[in-house]
Amino acid sequence: MAKRKHKQDNVVNLLRESEDNYVKNVNPVTPSQAKMLQAIDNVPVVFSIGPAGTGKTYLACVKAVEALLAGDCRKIVITRPALESVGEHLGFLPGSLENKLHPFLRPCIEALTERLSRQRFKKYLEEGVIEFVSFAHMRGRTFNHAFIIADEMQNATPDGMKMLITRIGFNCQTVVCGDLTQSDLPKGEVSGLADAMERFRDADLVEFVTFSPEDVVRSEVVSELLDYYAEEA
Repeated sequence: MAKRKHKQDNVVNLLRESEDNYVKNVNPVTPSQAKMLQAIDNVPVVFSIGPAGTGKTYLACVKAVEALLAGDCRKIVITRPALESVGEHLGFLPGSLENKLHPFLRPCIEALTERLSRQRFKKYLEEGVIEFVSFAHMRGRTFNHAFIIADEMQNATPDGMKMLITRIGFNCQTVVCGDLTQSDLPKGEVSGLADAMERFRDADLVEFVTFSPEDVVRSEVVSELLDYYAEEA
């Protein structure tokens, strides 16, 4: 029995080691994706703007993990304004703040888990190497040697965007993602993302990468079925 258990332990350890070393190679599939990856290598602040399904958030997570494993940053910080189109607020959701944020940050969690493995992701989360920060709690923080990902930033106000920018410390890479057509801000309120595009258009240390509907990466099944909806339009 002891011998069998020893063999099982070896198998478990082998599986864990294999999972810990699981990192996929990712290549851009559209010119806009390639431009985004190049921009992150060239400037400290990148705005990635466009519709869902273009890979904005996923590619940001890919580069964040790449920087972390290469020692180019010490931690990954992820935030996003928590607004719901149905008007549901975090305070009405059950559980701790972490539990409330979980549904909002699910795309980032899935991307990081895929890149790092479930075990390593959990370890980094417990050690604070990966930190999910409520946008409301970003104020007063300064992040040094970090890769900051700010997602769904069409839902930030200009003041909120300014607050985010002033959180950037030394040796930081920041990627701001958003879709201006999907803002959940009250009607008539200016999006901080749109405001930033106007303010920073001539900034040397900022680059904007704009995705179009043609950059949306879908499965073959979804692409074919969507064509039937297009025929009715």
